[in-house]
Amino acid sequence: MSNTQQQMQNNLAEMQQKHQASLQEGYYQIHKIETDSGPIELSMAQIRDYLVDPSANVTPQELMMFLKLCQHQKLNPFIKDAYLIKFGNQPASMVVSKDVAFKRAFSNPNYDGMESGVVVMNKETGTLEQREGTLYIKSREELVGAWATVYRKDIPRPTKVVVNFDEFVQKKKDGTVNANWTNRPAVMIHKVAESTAIRKAFPETHQGMYDESEVMDQPQEQAPKSQ
Repeated sequence: MSNTQQQMQNNLAEMQQKHQASLQEGYYQIHKIETDSGPIELSMAQIRDYLVDPSANVTPQELMMFLKLCQHQKLNPFIKDAYLIKFGNQPASMVVSKDVAFKRAFSNPNYDGMESGVVVMNKETGTLEQREGTLYIKSREELVGAWATVYRKDIPRPTKVVVNFDEFVQKKKDGTVNANWTNRPAVMIHKVAESTAIRKAFPETHQGMYDESEVMDQPQEQAPKSQ
């Protein structure tokens, strides 16, 4: 037997071993999931082949965790309810669409409204101000954070959140701030505050549901577009 034939046989044996290992891990097992948009069928193989960046080195454990998140939270990744994002050797990030989180909160019979805005500091006086919305004057004010308050009909005290800009601003590998946070810093930190407040106010329906603005260290080209 020639060296080439031997190599081919070795490669075939290795492929068969990997296939068997994948089967043992449940890689191709189909899971039926009841989502808000209707029932779907999802497997780890489908996530790997169709829903993850081809260059991402996603592990079977991360694929299973994402599948279970979709199953538990009734998310349909095929219509971008959720994303699995990974780059380099960093742990994978599981991101949920802001639209899904808000729609689910609004449909809760106990939801009673939300107020939110940004926190700015006057550059001359150093005075902090919490204001509604995302408008601020860059020449006079520094954006330092954002806030959100969610009200529930069944809980007497509202859920209040204040987040620090420096703790969430996302940067690229070279240390510079990425495009979304450079061009729309107020919008991004505002999204963090709202998403955090909704998750804390409705833990029973929003557990594990993080918006892309809350996911740190993601490269700009892999992040889902900000809503």
